[in-house]
Amino acid sequence: MKYLTLLMLLLTIVESKPIHTDREQTSLNINDNKRKDYSQYNLIRCDTTYNNNNNININFDDLWMKNDDYMEFMVHENDIDSYKDCKMLGNIQNMINEEFESMFFDNEEEEKDLFDDVDDDDVLIKHSLENDISIDTLANPFFKRYRNLEEIYQYMDELAYKYANLVRLENIGTTYEGRDLKAMHISAHDPISHDPNGPEKLKKTIVITSGLHSREWATITTTLWIATKLASKYSTYKKETNYLDNLDFFIIPVFNPDGYEYTWNDDRLWRKTRQQTFHPRCFGIDLDRSFDFHWQDNENPCSPSYSGSSPFESLESKLLNDYLFEKKHNSPDFKLHGFLDFHSYGQEILYPYGFSCDLQPRDLENLLELSYGMARSIRLKTKENYQVMPSCKDKGSDLIPGFGSGNALDYMYHSKAYWAFQFKIRDLGEKGFLLPKKYIKPVGKENYAAVKHFCDFILNPEL
Repeated sequence: MKYLTLLMLLLTIVESKPIHTDREQTSLNINDNKRKDYSQYNLIRCDTTYNNNNNININFDDLWMKNDDYMEFMVHENDIDSYKDCKMLGNIQNMINEEFESMFFDNEEEEKDLFDDVDDDDVLIKHSLENDISIDTLANPFFKRYRNLEEIYQYMDELAYKYANLVRLENIGTTYEGRDLKAMHISAHDPISHDPNGPEKLKKTIVITSGLHSREWATITTTLWIATKLASKYSTYKKETNYLDNLDFFIIPVFNPDGYEYTWNDDRLWRKTRQQTFHPRCFGIDLDRSFDFHWQDNENPCSPSYSGSSPFESLESKLLNDYLFEKKHNSPDFKLHGFLDFHSYGQEILYPYGFSCDLQPRDLENLLELSYGMARSIRLKTKENYQVMPSCKDKGSDLIPGFGSGNALDYMYHSKAYWAFQFKIRDLGEKGFLLPKKYIKPVGKENYAAVKHFCDFILNPEL
């Protein structure tokens, strides 16, 4: 009752006067009646073979996560008796309330031993003369909690202003609801790589995306952490200087702005875009099933995994494809060298393919070497284990053939990129999509270590 009273008082204040935290305005409608209520749903964990052994058909629309050992999904309280042998992880509405309440109260302990701002392999080129490190990750208040879309775009503006010689904001296009889809182009702004040991050549391009599924908030802070590290350490640290001198990064932190905004104001667990479908009451397309490689129509626009009525019907996926391969880089010589797509959750590094476990990817040996190398980098940084597996096992294509069709990883790898991976960041399922804010920094740090390994790999002159 104490916290409820405080919360109601705070909400009364919010209605009369804006609250500014860390110089930024916070807008949270945690007790708004229009928000979807999940109080009748629980998150449960079952053995992966539970449905086969018990003749129960699990609704894959309610599936949150699946690996070789277990799967987690939402269950309505009326159906809970069918899952007596499964582990109950908690009431979903209570988990949502805890997450939003933590936005107001800084009562969580950070893992301070993980937040040193120097990585083990950092080599200084010069000592920075700047005393203002607020834009960098360690002392940056931006990473103390999750941020709404306005705050995220404001932060991207700040990065572009502070590091104008490295960061350019580029507008990819406009979403269904009229929001800008923004990318950060991060590189030393010379399109030619001047290698003192070799000939001049076009820089290799890496595309990093997150937030395809709007409820996966922690992926967005992770890619923003990566962008901040790349820009802030250039010219001071050897690795970042080498990366930006020889690579072009296109980072899209919020690939689904309409859906992301909807998770803040209406439905915290919303997954899709907010695009109109042929059903007047069913909105949204699953971005990670809308790409034009083994695309498959699942026919149900009310499903959280609805793929649209045709490939690239989703405005966002089409905008990215047009931006990269028609407008931005229309040279026939252009080819992506890397595509990294961040999702949550499950602590996995996934390599192609997702649509089927029958087709083996080209360069499988390199994909495995790179995957295990990135997993090792994470383990060395924060002692967390990320499992390496083909995407089809995560996406359920081993249970339902074609269930993972039309995903971005497969499309980019098969059609556009030399190497492509999907990351499933923390956790292993205790909080799932509702990862507490205290994990923002360690998750950013461990995945940046993986990105550095990836960059070192593709800058290998023998590749």
